Order: sequence, then C-alpha cells, then structure tokens
Amino acid sequence: MTSTVVPHQRISSDDVKAFCSALEAVLRDLGYQDLKDLRLFRKGEDGIAVSFDPDWQPFLNSTFGWHNSPSKPRWPIVSKSRVLDVARTWLMNLDERPPGGRVFISRERVVRVRDRSQKSILGTWGWDGDEPVATIRRIFESAVDARVNEARDAARKAIVEATLKKLHGDPAAEELYAEAREHLQRVAPDLWCGPKFFFDQLRDAAEAGAAAGEAVAGARVAGVVRECEGLCLLARRALHQGDRAAADVWWALARAQLSLIGQDDQFERIDAAAVSSLASELEEEQRSRRLSPIYIGLHRRVIKPR
Repeated sequence: MTSTVVPHQRISSDDVKAFCSALEAVLRDLGYQDLKDLRLFRKGEDGIAVSFDPDWQPFLNSTFGWHNSPSKPRWPIVSKSRVLDVARTWLMNLDERPPGGRVFISRERVVRVRDRSQKSILGTWGWDGDEPVATIRRIFESAVDARVNEARDAARKAIVEATLKKLHGDPAAEELYAEAREHLQRVAPDLWCGPKFFFDQLRDAAEAGAAAGEAVAGARVAGVVRECEGLCLLARRALHQGDRAAADVWWALARAQLSLIGQDDQFERIDAAAVSSLASELEEEQRSRRLSPIYIGLHRRVIKPR
C-alpha cells in the first residue's frame, strides 16, 4: 500500500454527523432490491465505499468494478459533506485519467483502491465523532428492515383483503392473492426462502384471523339482533295495551341498536317477527286460560245442562 503526502485533517463531530446524514438520505429512499444491489462495504476493506463520477460528484455504487454498464444503477449523494469534500480533493490530487474513482472512507483515513493489489492512502484525519463504518452499517440495516417491513405490510394488507373476499365468495380473491405474491417476489424475494413461504404463512394467518373475526362479529350481530327482537316485542305488547308512547320508545331503541351494527334494514323483519310472537303469546294465553281449573269450573257452571 502506498501513501500520498497530504496535510492531516481534523474532522469534527458535526462533520461526521453531516457525512452520515448525507449517506442516510440516500439509503432511506432506496427500494429493497436497490439496497441488496448496493456495494457499500467490501470484504477486506475497513471503510465505506464512495465513488466520484468524471465531474467529481459523489455517488453510491452497485459494483466494485468499472462502472461502465448503463444497466448498473448508481445513486448520487446530494447533501453537502466536508468529509466528502476532503476525500474528493485528495482523490483529485492524484490527477488520474479518466477522472473520478472510488475511495474507502474510515475513521482513520481515505484509501484509493484500483484493484486488490493497488491501494493508496490518500490522506489521514482525526475523527471526533462516531465510528463511520458501524454507524452507516446500522443505518443500512435499518433501511433494509424498513423496506422488508413495508413489503410485509403491503402483502399482509392485500392478503387480508383477499381472504375477506374469499370468505364471502368473491372470485376476485384469487387475483388479489396473485398480486400480493408477485409483490413479495418483486420487492422482497429473500422472504421466499425457508420451508414455508412467507406468503403462505401470511395467507394462513389471515384466513384464521378473518374466520375468527367473522365469528366474533357474527356473534355480536346475532346478540344485538336478539336484543332488538326483545325490544320490538316490548313495543308490540305496549301497543296492544294501548300505550303508543311506550311502544315508540322501544322501537326507537331497537332502531338505534340496529344502526350501530349497520343492520338498519333488518328492522321491518324483526318487528314483523315481533307481531307474530305477540300473536302466539296471546293465543297461548287464551288457551292457558281456557284450560285453567277456575275457568273450566266456571264454564261448567255456566253451561251445565238443566
């Protein structure tokens, strides 16, 4: 490894924060696949890989070799940073052709690596802030986790929606399942490893949860409907006894309960059932009265033949 003679630089904690923030601004906007393609760290190198284009603008790269393929993405670093300014100045001092190149930035120095056998220390500095490699690695891993969670959440939402449609017999369910599967494969293909696909785990959980939710919701609706049946029966009894005001109160309570569960259209059916129930009650009451011993005795005395 060769070394160039440049003045030792002092990097303040504010400079370190600005450098880490500049890289973080790039990382947090990258998609999952871009983060997987990014070449930010290299085995055997103790720094963060930063490249400069022929116009000396910094960017993060998707390759450690010559970047001469239009299919290989690069991501510019837009935010200002004194760390990058110093590294660029040191690299420009080499006066290489073509201009630009890649450096590895660490807490102690900036290294220019042309290949495994040609490394040059461009300069050293005193670093007052956090260790950059560990800090950027944490930011990078956090960005990857965020993209994975976003992919999972998007797939979970689509799968839950598809599952609810499936439970209600909607043929669009399979199309939504397919969209969720394709989204996971495209955005987070690594989630497909393992003995059971993450998609299948999500679908199984969604179907179980949706079925349980349907059961709970169904039980709640059934309970409210039973309560409203009782309220309508009370209203019909009051009306039968000539108390219209009381009947209106019971009906209003029944309507309010049905409205809370979105079953307003069930009122007419429930009230009609209450009419039938009251008729049955009155009929049973008459029958019971006719069969009572007192009624029978009185009836016999009244109709007893002379």
